[in-house]
Amino acid sequence: MVTSPTKSLSTSLCSFSSTPESHRLLELELMHRWSTRTWAGLSSIPEDQVYLQDCLPRAALGSTYLMNGILAIAAVDLALSFGETNSAKYIRAALEYSNKGSAEFRTHLCNINTGNMTLLYYFASLAAVYNWAVPSEHMSTLDRLTMAFDMLLGAFNIALTNIHWLCQNHSTFGAVLSYGTVTMDILDLDTRIALNRLTTVSDQLRISTSSKEIEGSRQEPPFAGELVMYRIAIAQLKYSFAEDARGAIKGYCLSLITAAGSDFSLAMKNMEPMALFIVMYFGVLLDRMASDPMCWWIASAGKELVDAISEILLQTPLAEIQDGLEGIAWTRQQVGLPVLLSTVVYPSN
Repeated sequence: MVTSPTKSLSTSLCSFSSTPESHRLLELELMHRWSTRTWAGLSSIPEDQVYLQDCLPRAALGSTYLMNGILAIAAVDLALSFGETNSAKYIRAALEYSNKGSAEFRTHLCNINTGNMTLLYYFASLAAVYNWAVPSEHMSTLDRLTMAFDMLLGAFNIALTNIHWLCQNHSTFGAVLSYGTVTMDILDLDTRIALNRLTTVSDQLRISTSSKEIEGSRQEPPFAGELVMYRIAIAQLKYSFAEDARGAIKGYCLSLITAAGSDFSLAMKNMEPMALFIVMYFGVLLDRMASDPMCWWIASAGKELVDAISEILLQTPLAEIQDGLEGIAWTRQQVGLPVLLSTVVYPSN
């Protein structure tokens, strides 16, 4: 049985609140922030507004973990808007709300049903954004991304328990489907050429690696399965660039996470060059997404990803492929980074 939200949020006063009144005022401030701004950073289409701004907070009145999730992400939003000087109170609040919400959320995962599926899905999504925006110390941007991939895949797996019910009974899911599709013709020639390098590099890297013996090992390159995985990820990423150009569905690039799946997430963790090459292009879309002030939680992550991954890739076999070097140069140019001399391809005599 879920306890009363009011009782759960007020009887155990948070360390950042000196009195019950100050605690109540803080929560009013956080709910105001959610309803006037924070929700918009999680919205993909106009149809999201009614659900995120009204329906979700109302549902949270009967779900303590979801309420704590909403308050946590609103607190992070406020903390980042105030800067380092005045953010400490809100960061402490966000941490406590997140910890409390996560603890209760886990107790409900063993009983997912049509009554709580949407609430669990949204809390898991909020938790992914929270952990992205408030990373652990000394965690690199790439580490943060792999964690976000895993958390959003977890949210998607919750939805998969009854995806047909969710689409039929959640207006925003159905609305996305009603937007139809877009063709690659919407992209300029330079972008299409750059995206085609994803395919050519995947093919050339496979041929290059499979032609070399793996010394001291009987292992054979598992490219049969990997090739399918990368083709799916590349196709989804190319389509994401087209959706970005259309501008109808904000943050569509995040669909790469669920389309690529857990095997791709593992390839990222293992620092496989092709997986990193794809994620570097994904960083370009993240950087474009961050140009929207409402996407405050992305910050400079896209640019940081491109910068870090491009440096890593120059130390891998991918750097021996001309299209790989040109892909690195293109992504860096797209996010405003200087050209790396190692990526300059000189014409042969």
